[in-house]
Amino acid sequence: MKTYHKSNRCKLFWVALLGLMVATGCGSGKKTGPSAEGGEHESSVIRLTPEQVEANGLVLGKPQEYLFSRDVTASGYLEALPRNYHAISVVLGGTISELNLLPGDRISRGQFLFRISNPELLQIQEDYLTSTALLALHQDEYERQKLLASENVTAQKVFVKAESELKTTAARVQALENRLTLLHIDKEQLKNGRMVSSVAVTAPISGFVTRVDAGNGQYASPDTKILEIVETSPLLISLQVFEKDILHVREGQVVRFRVPEATPGILEARITKTGKVLNENRMVNVHAVFKPGSELRLLPGMFVKASIITQSFQAMALPQEAIIPGDGFSYVLVKTNPGQDSWVLEKAKVTTGYQDQKMTEILPESKLSLSDNVVVGGAFSMAHF
Repeated sequence: MKTYHKSNRCKLFWVALLGLMVATGCGSGKKTGPSAEGGEHESSVIRLTPEQVEANGLVLGKPQEYLFSRDVTASGYLEALPRNYHAISVVLGGTISELNLLPGDRISRGQFLFRISNPELLQIQEDYLTSTALLALHQDEYERQKLLASENVTAQKVFVKAESELKTTAARVQALENRLTLLHIDKEQLKNGRMVSSVAVTAPISGFVTRVDAGNGQYASPDTKILEIVETSPLLISLQVFEKDILHVREGQVVRFRVPEATPGILEARITKTGKVLNENRMVNVHAVFKPGSELRLLPGMFVKASIITQSFQAMALPQEAIIPGDGFSYVLVKTNPGQDSWVLEKAKVTTGYQDQKMTEILPESKLSLSDNVVVGGAFSMAHF
């Protein structure tokens, strides 16, 4: 009797175990049911009602051929071009007068800056008038001695002396004329007897006064810097590029940059010069020229953040918001029922490549075409499906 009951208990145990295994196997099959947001999904397929689409803010778009740019990051400062910077000094020392400029004043080329006075100016003008008179005298004597020498009336050494005096006087007159030109003294007015004791100093370029280092009544020697003038258009962008990046940089490449303190958007320039040596920080100087519009108030010395475009290529791309990171892979959501109010979205694996600030490259091995309708807005809200 005991043996019989024990046998029945064993049979019941094995029947219960078999039933549990069957129930477990059935429960592990594919589930179909409502999601946390009310949508229905089957593994890689998501079904959404119009209300769910609107609630999640989903937006459709298509992959596009996009021009990517590989770049090198650099930073630096704005500078004035060497030809657009002038330190104003005087050729002949003297006392400054009529200097009424302040930093920030706009100056045009040839505009009066200040006046310089020196008694030596009168001596230079006197020497010029005397030398020009002697030149005329020596010219006549030379012509006379030349004629006499040709007829063997006078000794050859007398002719040679007349020729030497003519050349010496002509050289002195030429030197004095050059000094008068540097001093901006009109030779024709001087020949008419109009001598001056002061000369006007004018601007050699157009630009802005950036410094005034002297004042009225002060004596200025030729090595005294009285003021500075800088033209701010075009400007030179002086960048520092790391050693590892310099081999990718060359003249003619586009530089996209911004000045954080002054420009809300991105500006463009082109590289004109690249340095040939490394500095103490293992970096190379790279220069680009930029011509700002009148609406921009850019000044030499402002800090610049830049990207040098070293390579451009075109490829299929999607906005970064369309790419959903998965477990070891990325995917996008493709709408497979065009024209319907309800959306059927299918998860499509993609292989991504280069990425810039807006777009991500979709490599050819991805099963995606330019005609596919892809969720490009609100895709991350679907990541939990």
